[in-house]
Amino acid sequence: MEINGKIDAVRAKRPKRLPVVLSKAEVDRLMANLRGVHWLMAGLLYGAGLRLMECVRLRVKDVDFNQHHIVVRAGKGNKDRVTLLPERLIPELKNQIHYATTMIYTHVLQRGPAAVRSPMDGGARTAAGAPIRLVKPDYRERSQRWSQRARTA
Repeated sequence: MEINGKIDAVRAKRPKRLPVVLSKAEVDRLMANLRGVHWLMAGLLYGAGLRLMECVRLRVKDVDFNQHHIVVRAGKGNKDRVTLLPERLIPELKNQIHYATTMIYTHVLQRGPAAVRSPMDGGARTAAGAPIRLVKPDYRERSQRWSQRARTA
């Protein structure tokens, strides 16, 4: 079968859907059932307008408590943006930062100075994607090598 000429095909249109928006009462009921980190994350998602992965990747240096804003780095479209930090979340966010840094420092101190890696040694990978394997140095072996070098010199 041979087709000659122009085909006047019409592309199907995607239906326009309105976003689902919760009422203030629904948001209050939802937030009342959350506790701890989940409450804080939901507050950042709703109050600061963060997307889920922006919230998960939020760093301490991106939060400015004095100017009440959050710098979102490499967000949607790999663009940076600034959003507001709700006043209501500031005390809880400060508590979470204090708790997290205390946990990390405690973990590092328990492991000893020779094997420092953080945060909490979970699933860290190199730029090439290979898992980071941290080998704690054997100081006895190192001191034996040094003593052998001293004897031969």
